[in-house]
Amino acid sequence: MWNSIPDLYLRVALGLALLTVCALLFWKAADTRDGADSAIAIIQRTQQQETRWNEQVMLAAFGYARNYDALNRASDALADTVHQLSRTSHQRAPGVFAQLSTSTDFTAFVSKLNEKRELAERMKSARAIISSSVTYLPTLGGLLDRAMDKNAIDEALLDRIRQNIKGASIGLAAYAAHPGVEIATSLRTQIETLTQISRSVQLPAELGLFASHIGVVLRNTEVLSESTHAFSDIDTATALQQLLRACEARRAQCISTAQWMSTCAAIAGLLCIALFLQAAIGSARRYRIVSKSNDDLLTSKAEVETQLIQAAKMSAIGQMVAGVAHEINTPLAYIKATFEFLRDQILTNPRIMASAAELAAERGDAPADEKEAVKEAYVADISMLLDDGLHGIEQISTLVMSLKNFSRLDHGKLSEFSVEDGLSSALAIARNSIKHVAEVHTSFANVPRIMGSPSHINQVFLNIIMNAAQAMQGRNKTGRLEITTRETDNDMIVVTITDDGPGMSPEVLSRIFDLYFTTKPPGQGSGVGLAICYRIIKNHHGRIEVQSKPGIGTTFSVFLPVRVRSGADPSA
Repeated sequence: MWNSIPDLYLRVALGLALLTVCALLFWKAADTRDGADSAIAIIQRTQQQETRWNEQVMLAAFGYARNYDALNRASDALADTVHQLSRTSHQRAPGVFAQLSTSTDFTAFVSKLNEKRELAERMKSARAIISSSVTYLPTLGGLLDRAMDKNAIDEALLDRIRQNIKGASIGLAAYAAHPGVEIATSLRTQIETLTQISRSVQLPAELGLFASHIGVVLRNTEVLSESTHAFSDIDTATALQQLLRACEARRAQCISTAQWMSTCAAIAGLLCIALFLQAAIGSARRYRIVSKSNDDLLTSKAEVETQLIQAAKMSAIGQMVAGVAHEINTPLAYIKATFEFLRDQILTNPRIMASAAELAAERGDAPADEKEAVKEAYVADISMLLDDGLHGIEQISTLVMSLKNFSRLDHGKLSEFSVEDGLSSALAIARNSIKHVAEVHTSFANVPRIMGSPSHINQVFLNIIMNAAQAMQGRNKTGRLEITTRETDNDMIVVTITDDGPGMSPEVLSRIFDLYFTTKPPGQGSGVGLAICYRIIKNHHGRIEVQSKPGIGTTFSVFLPVRVRSGADPSA
């Protein structure tokens, strides 16, 4: 019996030792697993940062980024996560990070990432040069035009030069936005033509500079296109995925070891199960987060693509409207001239009017003593019909001119502009949407003209008016739309647009200028209109104020300075 006591102690000691060893091994496995989790998290964060960086690089390359702040932030964040991956030691699992930093997948990823960074810098440089040259060409074209006016050049040759310059400027803008072989060939032909002309005739030096800028844009657009394709072809995702799989395999090994050790002791087993469940729950949570992030990214991508397609459609419609408006003006002028000729010839010729009135009186059944009244009524009817016809033609001409002015591409150039004329044009364009919804009341104070971009300001007015019309739809009563202008003491023009629609709640009112925020049903609103309006007015050094009460209506107040300060860029 006593001999069995040492055995018991020995068994207890062996059991405790076994439990201790199992606990230590379990702790080591669990600790290593946590280190692998940390490595996985860093790799996943690197994937997200690289995706965001790729998006910012492409936005900058295609000219959609206003500046490089977002790109620089994405680049810094990516560099930080890559630095964490490159560390060779870690306080909890040095082996995991040592394997990462020396793996061929990590080396391949870093090498490819460096190649993409070089291409990104090349793309940024090319886009900056292209933007600078395209922006400077209109100014250079004006200088060249004035310089050629001072030189004694044959009129036909001068016209040919100007046609080539105009064609090259238009083609260059199209080529910078959508590079193509046909446009590039046409531009090179026009450059060669201008070069040949400059060799045969003494021309201003600006012509050579003009051709040089076109050549610069062509070369850098080719560089940008080649770099963009090369950037897209470099596959860094595969190397990151291989790293992720290695860490996941390491993590799975640690979990397996912990589970095996749990069979040696009940406490170790229970602890292993608890940790396993905890890890499983954490993995599921991370999976849901990643899945939701991917869904959000896909949704955002679809929204951006929809906006780009809609912007392209609206641009095409604007160009078509400008062309149709231009073509309609000619037949309208013929019709108007014909009506004016008829009015002047018929109403001012007493013989024609007397004969026509006499004929009308003879065909009627009126008694002889009433024929004189019939003649006078007939003359009045002819005059009224001709005046109504001319009035209708004037309305058509006004609408056509409003469409033409609204769709004119001024590229954000500053010019003197009447906000009251802009409001009239916007009302003419929106007339069909307003006439069955509300009565329009205007009170213009004949305010001074301002310096600004007419097309951008017109876009703001039309957007606010159309929003007001849509807000007043679907009611049993006719709404009221009031538009006023006034000048303040501090040289500001104030335009107020008030509707008696349903108004907005404070929650909606606080977000109406947020990008992609809309209260309209899906497919009826994009949520970008008022955000663009806010930016346009801000770039004109003005502001927009909104007052709204539910059930009463909404008032938009647009404040614009009479003179835009130097350095303003309404197109930004």
